[in-house]
Amino acid sequence: AGQVSRTPVCALDLLPTFAALSGANLPDGLTLDGEDISPVLEGRAFTRGKPLVWLYFHSYTEAGKYLPSVSMRKGDFKVRALLEGVPSTQQIDEKNVEVYRNASLSGFEVFNLSEDPSEKLPLEGDEGEFSGALERSFREIVDSLHVWPAVEGAR
Repeated sequence: AGQVSRTPVCALDLLPTFAALSGANLPDGLTLDGEDISPVLEGRAFTRGKPLVWLYFHSYTEAGKYLPSVSMRKGDFKVRALLEGVPSTQQIDEKNVEVYRNASLSGFEVFNLSEDPSEKLPLEGDEGEFSGALERSFREIVDSLHVWPAVEGAR
């Protein structure tokens, strides 16, 4: 109580954390995107085993357009890239999953969030290491994600 943690966590971490705290057994072979963050809640050290990666279906760009993008947080760094040739959508489903699987990433930007939490100053020349890691993580996610049936009326 009364502590502040600077450890990045996300909603995907809740299921594995609640399962661990309750002693629940998750199904064998189930791969979750999140991780058990109970050490953070208990005030102990936590080291994330894999970076946080997420898609924005309506990411704002400087040109005033809303375009899909993918981001990754690894330690103090965040890398973001636009998904080329992908229309803005509400969800990935059976009608558009191949478009996402074949998307090209471009416009990489890397930020040091410990020095620039507002993401105003992209780092110069640091895209290489992070862009490759983001590309690999994005491909792994879209190649293995659960594909939902298309829902009429969804964009």
